[in-house]
Amino acid sequence: MATFPSRPTIRDVGRIAKVSPGTVSRALRGRPGVSDETRIRVEKVARQIGYQASRAARALPAGKTHFIGYHIASDPFNASMATLLHAMVQAASRADFEMLLFSSKPGQSTLDASVEVLQRGVDGFVLSYLRPDDPRIGLFESRDIEYVAFGHLPRGARGSWVDSAGAAGIARAVHHVAELGHQRVGFVGWPEGQWVTGDIRYRGYVEAVTELGLADDPALVVRVGGYAPEEGRRAFHQIVAARPTAVVAVSDNLAIGVMHAAEDLGLGVGTDLAVVGYDDIPAASDVRPSLTTLRQPVQTIGTRLVEVLLRRLDNPGSEPEGVEIQPELVIRSSTVPASPVVPTQI
Repeated sequence: MATFPSRPTIRDVGRIAKVSPGTVSRALRGRPGVSDETRIRVEKVARQIGYQASRAARALPAGKTHFIGYHIASDPFNASMATLLHAMVQAASRADFEMLLFSSKPGQSTLDASVEVLQRGVDGFVLSYLRPDDPRIGLFESRDIEYVAFGHLPRGARGSWVDSAGAAGIARAVHHVAELGHQRVGFVGWPEGQWVTGDIRYRGYVEAVTELGLADDPALVVRVGGYAPEEGRRAFHQIVAARPTAVVAVSDNLAIGVMHAAEDLGLGVGTDLAVVGYDDIPAASDVRPSLTTLRQPVQTIGTRLVEVLLRRLDNPGSEPEGVEIQPELVIRSSTVPASPVVPTQI
């Protein structure tokens, strides 16, 4: 029998017994849906390797599955997703839980996909890509299903949330370019009401522009519907007539698109135009010039999401938590002091 450098986990039992952690949990708790043969095998393995359920797992009511549901959105441009998933899987594993990752079938809504997973059996959900009227919130609250959101929840929701401080982060970016002498600061964001996160980041831009007395010109703001760099490229072509000397974007991919558009127009990023993104994806340090950005603490956020949900599972119906983690402004070559003369190309 294998030896373990630390306390054996429910995953170790499942690996040796060749079943999922959820089956191990049901077998050891005497729950239905497990054959006698499997139950005997699981119990034998647990005894042999000295498995003992964690304190958190023992505290859970009988009938729990030890699965946490997470819907994976179809978003090839979100480079932070792998880091977030890895952090959540690790945090769940430390508590003898397993992330159940799922996606929508063709033509299926996120809500319907979540209902399907709920019927299969999970203890709670981590939500992301939240909309202000996200129907999953109403579904889970009507069924007393615990959930935690990556991103601020809409007003009135009863769940908990973990997020980077998007408004404060964008405001810091605006302050940074203003300190470099930029007065006409453009903003590339998402449509109002599309994502809660986008609305919060836009609020940070508005607050900073107002506080600093910068140019308050609606033509400096453009909203796009996605994350792709091409969206950022089109956005800059829309606002270039407003003569921005700096642009702050709600994501690095959009910021990189702005940089490409500047090149299209013969503008030098870091000389004629300052650009700031958000997330600090790997490409941010690889593009030339390298992109100044707000580093979102995705690893920490993923860990906290699971920890907050587990606390809610330990104390169903407890008061909601809101955890906001400050992003770090990473200054690179795409932001330099403003030129005393606005380039003639703008």
